[in-house]
Amino acid sequence: MLITKFKIIHYFLILSIAILSTKTILVNAQNTTTNIQEIEAKNLINLLAKTEKSYFNELRRFTNSFKELNNYNLDGYDILKLTQSSESYKYKLEIFNNGNLVQTIATPINKIGLKTYTGALSFNNNVLNSIVCESKTNLQVIVGKIELVKGQLNCPRGFKIVLQDVEEKAINNVILFNSLQQGYFFLFTKFAENQSDLAKHQPIYPDNTYYEYEIDLRENGKLAQVVAQSKLDNFKSYIGGIAYLDGFF
Repeated sequence: MLITKFKIIHYFLILSIAILSTKTILVNAQNTTTNIQEIEAKNLINLLAKTEKSYFNELRRFTNSFKELNNYNLDGYDILKLTQSSESYKYKLEIFNNGNLVQTIATPINKIGLKTYTGALSFNNNVLNSIVCESKTNLQVIVGKIELVKGQLNCPRGFKIVLQDVEEKAINNVILFNSLQQGYFFLFTKFAENQSDLAKHQPIYPDNTYYEYEIDLRENGKLAQVVAQSKLDNFKSYIGGIAYLDGFF
């Protein structure tokens, strides 16, 4: 009798473990799908912001038309198709602040399961600022307006900043500074001393919502260093540079 009971319990444990393992696999697969869908939304918001920058640099205004943005996308993507063919999110562009702020809203098609995303690009005091925010819950939520307060873009109520995105932009801006300094050197046989000089060669509007960028020339002007200094404790600071030595960068 004891053996029979042991066998029954033993088989029950094996069955329980098997069911638990299956549930874990299903949950992991579901989470992976969710992550991919949410990454799609964040990437598309970043692509739209990048394209809005190109549009703004040429026309000095923003647009809420995906069709118009298609002509200013430098990466070769079909923005109109990407925003209209998504099976996970609906995308919308809205313009505020007398045309000085464009906000992207990515709303999940299903009410439950995915986070809602929103991002903005603003022009203030001759500087372009951007931000990406995600909802604090995995729900389709009402998206409020992203506000520009004292030079900083703030997420709507119920949303938080996508921190990783902010730091990636800072790194990309440091790389951009190095690239522009190289082009500036080819033209003037020297590095630019500040952002204003660099902008005369090619317009540059690094986001300064959460970072300050400073150019520092060293080694008698042969080394151009750029520092991305974080304004908040949440983010890391970054430094990069480009040097011209013996005819080589």
